[in-house]
Amino acid sequence: MRYLVRTKSHFPSTQPEARKKLVEAEKKRARELHDAGALISTWRLPAMDESVTLWEAESVNQLHDWLMSLPAMAWAKAEVHPLIERDIMSGK
Repeated sequence: MRYLVRTKSHFPSTQPEARKKLVEAEKKRARELHDAGALISTWRLPAMDESVTLWEAESVNQLHDWLMSLPAMAWAKAEVHPLIERDIMSGK
C-alpha cells in the first residue's frame, strides 16, 4: 500500500556541526530506504521546514518503523495518509 506522509521538522537549537551531522545521517538513512524501495519520492515545501514523501509499505506498522528509523524524526511531526489507487476509467 502507498502512503503520503507530510512531515514538519522542529530541529533543536544546536551547534552547526551537530545539526550538520544530523542532516547527513538523515540523508543516509533516507537513501537506504529509497534504495530498498520503501521511500518512493520526496518533495520539500518551499520556505518551510516541511516535506512530503511517498512510501510503499506492507502495513502502517512497517511504515511507522521506517519513519522512526530516520534520525531527525525525534524532532518532527508527521501526518500519514493511506492512498487508495483509483481506476479513473471505471469510476471505482
